[in-house]
Amino acid sequence: MAAQSIVRQGTWWQVGNGRAIEICKDKWLHEPSTFRLTSQAIVVPSDAKVSLLINPHIAAWRTDTVQQFFSPDDAVAILSIPLSYRLPMDRLVWAYTPRGVFTVRSVYKVALSSCNNGLHGVCGLHLAPQIRAEN
Repeated sequence: MAAQSIVRQGTWWQVGNGRAIEICKDKWLHEPSTFRLTSQAIVVPSDAKVSLLINPHIAAWRTDTVQQFFSPDDAVAILSIPLSYRLPMDRLVWAYTPRGVFTVRSVYKVALSSCNNGLHGVCGLHLAPQIRAEN
């Protein structure tokens, strides 16, 4: 479905304890263009979790590990992500609202943007005039 791809496009992981987030596959960095690593990580298994980069005893990034395995740009992006001392569970958040909360209005704007950029989305749907007018 078109709506599922739009929702997938607009979500990213907010790091808590890092156990649910795959380093190389998932969107978890605060880089709005892709929310992913910009370069290939050195010697990191493709299914490795973000939790490997976190010291759970002090709720801090393993700075040496991050700087060793990632490009300087990615390392800066990773180390700039704040961690809670409680290390809560990771959670999916919506990237296109300030508080990370999904709204119909924000997903509609993402869908329109996808159409304008030539991507498949909800371009062919017939929408009520009041929905089109809110853009």
